[in-house]
Amino acid sequence: MATKIFVHGSGHKATSWEKTISYMTNNEDIVCPNLSSILEGKEASYENLYSSFVKYCNEFDGQIHLCGLSLGGIFGSEFCFGFPAKSENISFNRNAI
Repeated sequence: MATKIFVHGSGHKATSWEKTISYMTNNEDIVCPNLSSILEGKEASYENLYSSFVKYCNEFDGQIHLCGLSLGGIFGSEFCFGFPAKSENISFNRNAI
C-alpha cells in the first residue's frame, strides 16, 4: 500500500494533522513530517525546504499519496509535476504566496 504523506503549512507542525488522521480508518501508512526537521540543519529557505521535501518523499519505496495544506500544498503540487510517476494521488489546498 502506498504511503500517505500529510504536509503542514508554514507556521504549523505535523501535529496539525492529528485530528484529521484520527477520523481515518486506515492510518497505518500515514506519515506527517515536520518540515523544519527534514531541513537537517540547512537554512530555512524555500529552496532548501523543497529540496529536503523531495529527498524525504523519494526515500519511500513505490508511489506515495500526498495531502498538503498551504505551503504543504504548494510543495505537494510542485512534487507531483516534477515526479509524476512517484505520486499516486494528491489532495491539497494551495494558497497563493
